[in-house]
Amino acid sequence: MVRATGTFEFGSGFGTEPLRSTSRHGGAGAGQHQLSVGSGRGGRFLCLPLPHAGPDARLCRRPVSLTAPDDCLLNARYPAAVAAGNVETSRRIVDVVMGALAQADPERIPAASHGSMNNLAMGSATPGATWDYYETIGGGMGAGAMGGGHSGVQTHMTNTLNTPIEVLETRFPLRITRYGLRRGFGGVGRRAGGDRLVRELEFLSPTAVSLITERRCYAP
Repeated sequence: MVRATGTFEFGSGFGTEPLRSTSRHGGAGAGQHQLSVGSGRGGRFLCLPLPHAGPDARLCRRPVSLTAPDDCLLNARYPAAVAAGNVETSRRIVDVVMGALAQADPERIPAASHGSMNNLAMGSATPGATWDYYETIGGGMGAGAMGGGHSGVQTHMTNTLNTPIEVLETRFPLRITRYGLRRGFGGVGRRAGGDRLVRELEFLSPTAVSLITERRCYAP
């Protein structure tokens, strides 16, 4: 399990955000470059509304510095693998940042979302019949003080959409046998979280499939 902590210190108009990871980059491809870490935490601050601010309010914000120890999970160095860092570790950074902000302003910070981009890759290297396809699969958005969370969407670190089923089945040897929402998994209450997606595929020829995903054993 990967552990990361974040703290926020504000003063003199500037914010400092030290990020500390108790995990080294390891060999699972989950290391992340610091530029990507900056995108993850910077986007969270841009989402915070400013009172009496127009649509260009993000240009008025003061700098927020970012620090992370060298050669840790959040500041990987060559030859550390980083394939999953931009898609999965970045989501973990969002959860850490949002969780810290929620302690300061719980009325403006929503609950955690599904917490994974759910990267799905498939294809075949059979001579004369090679093909490959990659997509991300959405989930449930966390609810907030203003209302419930959306269902079946990507949140925070990506805005990718799925290829239409008709296109997939026309171009690749597969069928989509089920694609819909798993109702009731967003929780109960006046402001429930969004429901997750169910996507079932049937392959019509030998196919290799790989997944980069998490939040199955450890909830956001």
